[in-house]
Amino acid sequence: MEHKLEFIQPGLYTSLQDQGRTLGRNWGVPQGGAMDRLSARRANLKLNNPPNLPVLEITGIGPTLRAHGNGQLALAGASIAVFQNNQKLNHPELIHFKDGDVLKFGNTAKGFRTYLSIQNGFQTKALFGSVSPVAGISPALRFKKGDLLYFESSSPLPTTNARLKKPLLFQDKTILTMAGPEYDLLSPDQKSILKNATFTISPTASRMAYSLTPKIDAFKHSISLLTSPVVPGVVQLTPAGQLIVLMRDAQTTGGYPRVLVVTEAGLDRLGQMRGGEELVLRTS
Repeated sequence: MEHKLEFIQPGLYTSLQDQGRTLGRNWGVPQGGAMDRLSARRANLKLNNPPNLPVLEITGIGPTLRAHGNGQLALAGASIAVFQNNQKLNHPELIHFKDGDVLKFGNTAKGFRTYLSIQNGFQTKALFGSVSPVAGISPALRFKKGDLLYFESSSPLPTTNARLKKPLLFQDKTILTMAGPEYDLLSPDQKSILKNATFTISPTASRMAYSLTPKIDAFKHSISLLTSPVVPGVVQLTPAGQLIVLMRDAQTTGGYPRVLVVTEAGLDRLGQMRGGEELVLRTS
């Protein structure tokens, strides 16, 4: 018997993610990976899985799954309501399921993304060293109704009352950054504005980039740069005075000044924020 999870409903944006890829940048392939890598690793830790095993990244609204086989699931990241055969689970961090069970996941809260691991991992194929989907190469970027995700059946884990506390980054609107390669092109006045400004994440925020509002007139510029390498976390400054934070699925090159670089912990925090939330940028 092949053991699998069937997507009765896919949720808003449910995808398979790991810790991202280190191969393919010379071909323009994005790094990809979980938007909140720390929570993805924590989901695997709860099942004694290797930290880089693929997990489901649930964004905003969760899926409904039917189990074909027995297994254990673990959750980390944003809080989410879970219903097993229409019964709400009081402590859904560790879920034992049986063949035929239906698992329904609600809306994410206290964060935007929930990570779901399965004991021994999902059966998947890697592309350039990662299972994270790539636009234009992967068959699909997210799951749809009727999709199947295969796994190995496993024996039950002992029940435990242990709970991993959510990281403090969930409670902070401060995003830690470092000076980027073109930071010193900013004037002292511009640096002061950047240090004290409060920004709002645009509703168009995606796995590729978060645009921050407002645009600031004092940041308008006519700097012309050669296209240069960029990585997730780079904060670009457009000629119109808008800051753009490159996220996990960002392109590999760009031509705007790279004024800041968000730390890894800052990227995890941003991965748990949604359009409309406010933040401040703090440079070490």
